[in-house]
Amino acid sequence: MLAHYLRTGGEPFQDRTLSREMPRQAEILRQASALAPDHFIPFFEKILSSGQITDERAAPVFEGVTDHLLFRSGDAPPPGNGFTGVTPSDTVFLGNWLLHALRCHDFLWDDALRIAGALRACGHVADTPAAVSEILSCQLRLAGHRDPEPEKNGEKGNDPACVSRNSVRGQTAESAAILTLTLLKKQRPLPDLMPSLLLRFATDIHPGVRVGLLRHLTRLARYDARLAWQIHHAASRPLLPRLWPSAEPFLQHQYPRHFTRVKGYLVQARQKGLGISGTSWGKSLATACLSGTLSARHLAEGLGLLASETAWLTAFDVLKQHLADPVYRAACTAAMENIIGVSGWTPDILDAVLSVFEDSDTDSVDIALQIAYKFTSAFNGLPVEYDLSDFYYGLLRLSALAPIAVRQVCEAIISGAEESPVQRRIWQTGRHSELIRVLLQDTDLLSRYIRIQSQGE
Repeated sequence: MLAHYLRTGGEPFQDRTLSREMPRQAEILRQASALAPDHFIPFFEKILSSGQITDERAAPVFEGVTDHLLFRSGDAPPPGNGFTGVTPSDTVFLGNWLLHALRCHDFLWDDALRIAGALRACGHVADTPAAVSEILSCQLRLAGHRDPEPEKNGEKGNDPACVSRNSVRGQTAESAAILTLTLLKKQRPLPDLMPSLLLRFATDIHPGVRVGLLRHLTRLARYDARLAWQIHHAASRPLLPRLWPSAEPFLQHQYPRHFTRVKGYLVQARQKGLGISGTSWGKSLATACLSGTLSARHLAEGLGLLASETAWLTAFDVLKQHLADPVYRAACTAAMENIIGVSGWTPDILDAVLSVFEDSDTDSVDIALQIAYKFTSAFNGLPVEYDLSDFYYGLLRLSALAPIAVRQVCEAIISGAEESPVQRRIWQTGRHSELIRVLLQDTDLLSRYIRIQSQGE
């Protein structure tokens, strides 16, 4: 069929109508090869030996095998409209076949992006020192390729993540990261030139090339944290806004163990106004605190640096969800005490804190009282109208269970209000007077409260 499209009367087709169908035929051949590589690898050799079809027409088979291997490695979507797959091909065999084809057929090198994609695929399944050496040799050959072109001064160009997957150096950089991960997972030594190659890509003039490394740093750090940090430092000088989305997950993962290092990048991100993924940071930091890898103090400091309401609310919600678990109760309480007030006050943050008093019961008296102490000293009002009913009624309920402790909370509130007019905002003068009078059964406390009220008026 291919010969029919390319030859007529024994002569090659030139500018004929049927030749316009070749791109479609090539795509069909690529998809078919991706679905059943074992069936089409022999066809690759038949095309080359036919003498009727140019070698380049065999390239779709090579590309299809690459697609199949990337999918099998979890690095690409299913080929075609859906991968039903016949008998699964041996991935190591396919990787070795791709390397053999690169070694033996120069025409494949006419498309460097095709080669870079194949190196990505082979990096997942490299199984012998010879295969590793061959992949590295090809990566070094492509490291100086002109694609992508440098961005002009003041020109932002395309999205770095898009450039990473659609440029020669971008894909080659990612293939180097993948090969490194494959070797480290198998506890095999890295080639001597691999760290230098990774740092070469990490300092590439185009941000899109650096993204190809940054997206793999979180996993790389599990096996070689030192190398991962070297790559991150190199790729983040300077910390470009367009690289932040790719660098941020690594910093989230490293925060508990390398607080000081990550803190420096968070300060930079805040100074440059970079968008913070609040939900991800909140979950990551709170989970690390519960696991014991991050102290409550560092949790609070991190949320303060992020200055993200979303991060604070997410972290607080994670902690609150674990309050009922005896294993985490102490850690949750300590963490909640530490983070109250560090991100300022908004209506949503206030509601989150007050929900502790709304939900308080016999089993959570101590927790609610500890939070109450911190709340009374940290709350300094809101620029909009707010309602502290849950706090007051929560204290009233708790007073029946722990009257002495609630009296101590009231003492702390009044003492704070006497020292600072700002702290008086917690009383909402006149709004809950009767409820407060019930709480303040002690004559001295009640008289001090009345005096504070009169001063406010």
